[in-house]
Amino acid sequence: MAQALADAATIGILHQRIIRCGEIVAGQLQLALDSRIVIEQAKGILAERLQVSTGDAFEVLRRAARSRNRLLSELAREFATGSADAMELLQPPRRRPATRPADVSRSD
Repeated sequence: MAQALADAATIGILHQRIIRCGEIVAGQLQLALDSRIVIEQAKGILAERLQVSTGDAFEVLRRAARSRNRLLSELAREFATGSADAMELLQPPRRRPATRPADVSRSD
C-alpha cells in the first residue's frame, strides 16, 4: 500500500514539473514573439525614414544595439515609440570621458 502511494505521489510530482516547464517555455516563446514584433515595427519605420531596405534597417538597429551594449528589443522599442531618433542610431554612442586617477605623490 505504501509503495502504491509513493508511486502515485511521484507521478503527481513529475506531472507538475512537466506542466511548470511547459508554462515556462510558453512564457519565453511569448516574450520572443513580442520582441520580434517590436523589432519588425522598428525595422519598417527605420527603413522608411532612412529610405533603405528592411535588411539594411535591421543592420543599423543591430549595430546600434551592439555599440551601446543594449538589447536589440529594448532599442527597437525605444525607436518604435519615438524615444530614439533614426539619425541618433546612425551615430556612434557617446563615450563618457575617462576619469584620471588622482596624482599620487611618491617619496623614494
